[in-house]
Amino acid sequence: MLVLNNKKITIIFAFLMALSLVDAFELTSPGVERTACQGDTVLFVANVFGSGDFSMNLDGSASSWSVAVPQSFSLDNEGRAVYVYATPNSNVNPGVYSLNLYASNNQETKTIPFVINVNSCHDIRLVGEASKSICLNDITQFNYQIENLADYQETLELNLNGPYFVSTPQSLIALNPGEAKNIQVNVNQNNQVGDYEITLSASNEHVVSEITSNLGVSSCYEFTVTSEKDFTSMCENSQDSISFIIKNTGVREFDYSLSIDAPEWANLDLNTFTLNQNEEQAVSVVFSPPYGVEGNFRINLDVNGFEKEFNVEVNKCHGIFIDIIEKSASICNNIQTPVYMKNTGLFEKEYNLQTSEEWAGLDKYNVKLQPNEELNLNLVINPQNLEINSYDVYVRAIALDSSAVSSEDKIRIDVLDNQNCYLTRISAKDLDVNQDSSATLPITIANDANEKILYQISLTGNAASFSQLNPSIIEVNPKSSETVYLYAAPSLNVNPGSYLANIDISLDNVVISSKTINIDVNEMNIARSGQVTFLQKIENFFVSLWNSIFSRPVQVNQDQQDENTSEESVEAPQETEEANQTSFVNRAYEIVKGYWIYILIIAVIVIVALIALPPKSKGKDEAEDFDEDFDEELEEEPKKDDEKPLRIGRWALGIVIILALIWTQMQYGWFNYIKNYGFMAVGYAGSYKVYILGGLIIILIAILIIKYWKAIVDFFEEEEEKPKRKRKKK
Repeated sequence: MLVLNNKKITIIFAFLMALSLVDAFELTSPGVERTACQGDTVLFVANVFGSGDFSMNLDGSASSWSVAVPQSFSLDNEGRAVYVYATPNSNVNPGVYSLNLYASNNQETKTIPFVINVNSCHDIRLVGEASKSICLNDITQFNYQIENLADYQETLELNLNGPYFVSTPQSLIALNPGEAKNIQVNVNQNNQVGDYEITLSASNEHVVSEITSNLGVSSCYEFTVTSEKDFTSMCENSQDSISFIIKNTGVREFDYSLSIDAPEWANLDLNTFTLNQNEEQAVSVVFSPPYGVEGNFRINLDVNGFEKEFNVEVNKCHGIFIDIIEKSASICNNIQTPVYMKNTGLFEKEYNLQTSEEWAGLDKYNVKLQPNEELNLNLVINPQNLEINSYDVYVRAIALDSSAVSSEDKIRIDVLDNQNCYLTRISAKDLDVNQDSSATLPITIANDANEKILYQISLTGNAASFSQLNPSIIEVNPKSSETVYLYAAPSLNVNPGSYLANIDISLDNVVISSKTINIDVNEMNIARSGQVTFLQKIENFFVSLWNSIFSRPVQVNQDQQDENTSEESVEAPQETEEANQTSFVNRAYEIVKGYWIYILIIAVIVIVALIALPPKSKGKDEAEDFDEDFDEELEEEPKKDDEKPLRIGRWALGIVIILALIWTQMQYGWFNYIKNYGFMAVGYAGSYKVYILGGLIIILIAILIIKYWKAIVDFFEEEEEKPKRKRKKK
């Protein structure tokens, strides 16, 4: 029965330990659907309740114009609100959009699906005449109608783009919901021959609408300009042309003058000629773009004021693109950065690669690439023997054929000194300590560099005579920090005042970071009471021991001191002493509160271990003799000769040891040293708390297995219990 009870207790404690490590949470929201217009903002509120480190994420069709705050936080069996803002911009089309909020605490993930309905709250319609043709110097007008299709009153700005002889009498127009109004665009008398585009637009901050109309003005000396095509695509450094035919459809002979608005590599093969009625003439525009020309070009042909447009697309058929992936780098040692290269042309080419600096090299200098072929290179930078400065390093690729096309890119290199290479921060506060007392100060050393650093730590200054700094050598991983502890214990020989403790962080005997800490040594308060008896000293010892453990401001013989001193003279020192005494509790609380879960687990382990330990009992033979002689011993009376003498010497020795401890504490204050070094040990153990906890768990499991090994075997084999040996009677 004893084995089964212990097994149940062990299972119950293991279950409690598992429950203490589980972090569960709830995710709720009072509303999951909203309706908004373009430019409006809607708000969803989600509530998170539980424990753990939480991260919030969004996805869905509305996630690109939505945000959740805060995105990460920690909870300890408490709740927090998460705000989700969504603002559809003017580019968001009306419709239904989804927005999913994900909450995760590394144990589980929960989701709330939100729905956002985006309505078309602003809409207008602009219609009118599409085209008109007039003779030279005629007057006409285009009629348009604008209608407000939304539920809001709109004030719109009118803009007109077209030739200089068109105008509109209005610049602003106001429309109520569902209202429609007419707009006129006038064509003045001083017009010119040609085809024109007139674009009328109406807009405000919410909506824009426009309409384009064509106006044709002729001299009534009719002619036509026709072409098989008005677009051509070609390569650079090649030749092409577009031909067109001009035909006189008028009633008399007419002289024609031609011109083009085009780049210098576009030319007409004929500029002037005369045509009779129904006569026609073929004319060509010849294109010869050189190397390096690329893009779409508009060619405007003018024939006696009549304009015709052609479009030419010139492709960069010979090209190279090179890109250094990293645009800047701060370096201390050699680095290697990737370089991307692509043949953007339509022909195979061989390229030569160059760098602008001798201390920057490439792993390839001559490459041959097919059309659209890509290549990845490495740029190797060796900053040895360079001055601390910034440098621009260029990489250039040049084609080895007649095109000589090239491309280049650069990277900014900042050569750093040791102090900037190994960025280190020291965080520590100032310290107050009394004479003939001690205090510890945690100092955080943060490594902000990108590599692991082995630091040497030294302590200088006039506070070094009564201070120590441990450990003196630490290794800190990149982007992390470690804690060392400053221990200060000024004796009565140290004068009260302010002292400086200089913390120097060195790497290879070179100081890379320093910090100065002020240590204020306060004068020790010595009681001026009369003769103190031996019993009062013992009482004072236990009072001071209690204060050193729990840091409560208890005054010994304070009533006698208050009778000899005035109330005003002791008020300020009491406040300072109380602040110093409570600092120990604050430091102890700050250290312990971060490890409550580990303390709980260790307590459970200790309780289970105590249950598992074998009870102290007599040997087997002695137990059997006790069973056999039990009746006889009850009948016999104990003999006075067999009684053991009272061991007074042990009590005397214990009292002597206790008095010795009291005297040494009063003389040397050894308990303060144990307390301070104990906190230092706790600080060091904090870095390895996971390993210590794991070791304790392994030891507990080993104790349980050793203790109950036979019981475990018997449990699985299910052997029958052997009969007990009968007790013999004398």
